[in-house]
Amino acid sequence: MVAQCPQPMVSRDVVDVVLSRLGLWESSVDRPRRTVHHQQLELPPSELSEFTVHHDQPEQLLRFQGVQKERQFWLDLLPAIEADGRKVTRFQQCGGYAWVAEDLETGRLFLQPETCKLRICPVCRRRIQAKASARVLDFMNQHPNDKWQFHTFTLKHSPTPLPSQLDHLVKSFRKLRQRALWKRHVVTGYAVIEVTFHPAGTYSITGRLRTYDEWHPHLHVVARTDFIDWGDLRKAWLAVTGDSDNIDCEKCESATHAAHYVSKYLGKPPDAALHDNPKRAAEYYQSLQSRRLLMPFGNTAKHRPPPPPPPHRAERVARFADLLASAQNGSHPARCMLARVIVETVPRRLLGLDDLRYVQSMLFTPAPP
Repeated sequence: MVAQCPQPMVSRDVVDVVLSRLGLWESSVDRPRRTVHHQQLELPPSELSEFTVHHDQPEQLLRFQGVQKERQFWLDLLPAIEADGRKVTRFQQCGGYAWVAEDLETGRLFLQPETCKLRICPVCRRRIQAKASARVLDFMNQHPNDKWQFHTFTLKHSPTPLPSQLDHLVKSFRKLRQRALWKRHVVTGYAVIEVTFHPAGTYSITGRLRTYDEWHPHLHVVARTDFIDWGDLRKAWLAVTGDSDNIDCEKCESATHAAHYVSKYLGKPPDAALHDNPKRAAEYYQSLQSRRLLMPFGNTAKHRPPPPPPPHRAERVARFADLLASAQNGSHPARCMLARVIVETVPRRLLGLDDLRYVQSMLFTPAPP
């Protein structure tokens, strides 16, 4: 039973235009897929069958529009590499069992789904990214007169396993912060880990042919400093790593720039090259589990941003499945509500409507009294 919600007066043609997009959305996770063989990953035997089937619910199709390929990648791989079945189930159900809710202040319709809150989830990762951005921005706004710089520290390429490279990167940065040069010029800041992957047989930007798979862990740092000599910093990084002097430095333009700089790496998906290399993808996943990717140092470690403002009051209108069933049975109010949910949920660049502004004005103009 769909609860009654005030609907704008919308022509059936406009609703049909929006709902026609629903018919074009094809799930990339609703057909049988062969899971990655455990012997290929060199993992212990599993009780999982050779074939697994996962069917995304319609509301999940809306939630994961634009990132279906990454979701499919983890749906195929996660059951083979994650021992905790609860995490696998959470990821599979993310975005499902959703309610349609109405913001009582703005009248906006939105979905309230189950969420997995896992770092690998391409949608839940955005919330992690937003929280990190808000934290950095709040700290920098409290110190508006301070000067900041961006530093990128990289390790020399090697065939060393990724966990060892990440440990070496973090320990080297800790040693760097203990050196007199750093203590003299840098007060505090944030560091975030980024991992890139380049398979064997590809070429580097310098034209070097890679003869083995290469991991490239980076440390991106936002440092509060008035001045630090970049040449001396490069020498110090070589001293603590033993073989790497590859750093990059630039000035920070604004607090917003710094917050975006830090958070964009937390929201970055794994390299597409990993999709064709399940063994390296498993190494990537296991290396980043239980590892802090955002590392505050100095005073920022003690900083806690203020709690977010309370959310607007909302009222649940209907289960999305019930709304969809009513729309499919021809209910015009349900079809109008479903069209509004689609326009609110799916990114504009993916809707592909010829005149989105016109459709929005027709869908969201309240009916006259």
